[in-house]
Amino acid sequence: MKVAVVAVDGMFDSVLSVVLDVLSSANALRSDVCGAPSPIEVTVVGLGESVTTGHGLRIHTTPAHKLAPAPDVVVIRHPASRSPTT
Repeated sequence: MKVAVVAVDGMFDSVLSVVLDVLSSANALRSDVCGAPSPIEVTVVGLGESVTTGHGLRIHTTPAHKLAPAPDVVVIRHPASRSPTT
């Protein structure tokens, strides 16, 4: 299964890392399931070549317009960024 995880500038690091950790764990445990599913292929997608999280972590991304073939699943999480009013 092909999964695209969308990342945006300023998002909480944990928002992205939790999704990636869960997908990685699912891959690691899939052989324990009867009739093991095919591997999960994860691509982190952004608007450009990279994004910078709220804590300054720069992450390489695949630009959305270059994503081919289309993924089976797209994960879009609320970026949970902070602003002076929140």
